[in-house]
Amino acid sequence: DLVSPQARALDHDPLYIELADEQLEARINQAWYQVSEAAADGDEISSLGLPEGTRRVRFRWADGAGLEVEKTIFLPGDGAFLAWIEWDVRWQGRSLDDAAICWGPGISRSNPGDAKNRYAYRGRAIAALSSGIERYNPSKVDGDISWPAALAPRWMALDAQHFAVAMIPRQPGVGMVRRFDLASLGDSAEEQNLAIATTAREVVIFGGPKENHLLKALDQRLGVDLTSLVNWGFFGFLARPLYFALAWLERGVGNWGLAIIVITVVIKLIFFPLTQKSMVNMRRTQQRMAKLQPKVRKIKEKYRDKKDMEARRKMNEEMMALYSREGVNPMASLTGCMPMLLQLPVLYAMYTVLSVATELRGAPFFGWIHDLSAPDPYLVTPLVMGVTMLGQQLLTLTKTEDPQQKSQQRMMLMMPVMFTFFFLRLPSGLVLYWLVNNILGIGQQVLINRHAERATE
Repeated sequence: DLVSPQARALDHDPLYIELADEQLEARINQAWYQVSEAAADGDEISSLGLPEGTRRVRFRWADGAGLEVEKTIFLPGDGAFLAWIEWDVRWQGRSLDDAAICWGPGISRSNPGDAKNRYAYRGRAIAALSSGIERYNPSKVDGDISWPAALAPRWMALDAQHFAVAMIPRQPGVGMVRRFDLASLGDSAEEQNLAIATTAREVVIFGGPKENHLLKALDQRLGVDLTSLVNWGFFGFLARPLYFALAWLERGVGNWGLAIIVITVVIKLIFFPLTQKSMVNMRRTQQRMAKLQPKVRKIKEKYRDKKDMEARRKMNEEMMALYSREGVNPMASLTGCMPMLLQLPVLYAMYTVLSVATELRGAPFFGWIHDLSAPDPYLVTPLVMGVTMLGQQLLTLTKTEDPQQKSQQRMMLMMPVMFTFFFLRLPSGLVLYWLVNNILGIGQQVLINRHAERATE
């Protein structure tokens, strides 16, 4: 075998053995093992709590000079994505305490397209410590991390966007997060340079999707908290209920895209009382200020040739007195930003759901949208979304001759362009949410404009 043990490990060979002695480690990981397979016997099933029909695969190797390695893998075959591992490395009949069983770096090869997508999920190493769940960004880990047996994590994991591999020690052992040199991994594997390892001789391995119902069942079965593998982010208090609401709606309508549309309507209705008042006040203020523009111009003309600070102060006082007499609050026009600010946390929570919920991976909507968790391959929905957002912004504008207000309006019209650019590489489900929200917003703005016009007649 001409492949070095390091290269084999970096090529994602699972369950390789790590030793302080590199030569000994090389011999162990390059060896040809004797493999035997059989049904697990009754004692093994009883002691490990395994279901009937569990298969046992045993790997053995010895060099004839006192070095022996044995790995036994129990495969329940019950669809739970679990394997029970028992292993040992012995020298002259004595276990080598520094031996560790490892997985990684990473759990999959990088998708070449993700390298150009700044929003693509980068894998993490995760440790369930007594102080809470710690997530380690590969680009920010400097050197290896280890915990003594007394402080070792309840479990450790490597994750990708929708999948994870977790090691759950069944007895005390040193826990480790290993960092590999990026240069040896290749240009496309920046997020794959962390591995997990433990010296515990009995380990349960979970390798599968981060689906909520599956992880909850595993937590009950194993007495752990693998549901923490799903990172709901800063707005988790919004993302979690949003996910459960979407899942409930999907069971009713049979399509995640339709569920997103329904939840968008519900969210719009929830925010309607808050946004309606502020948007109506903004529209009324804009219209009243537009009517006051001739008087405002007269005040500015009065002080046009006076450049001193005292003249500017008097001009501002006269303008504020005018606004006060007419009952206009110029700051009320800023309340138009309130609806957007109120919805940004929900927008981010929706992005989190579409990014981490495995059930949405590969979920189709219609036509060319085959995966709501991935960007629109033809960029149709982001462009349509940009057009609807521009239309909504145009409806909020009023005619004005004030240079300052004109400048503010031009800035507002830049927002749809910026949003369109940002949304090009975001999940199509998120674009669908914002598109439907814009369409509903256009309808609301039309009603507001009519209401404001009647109020100012």
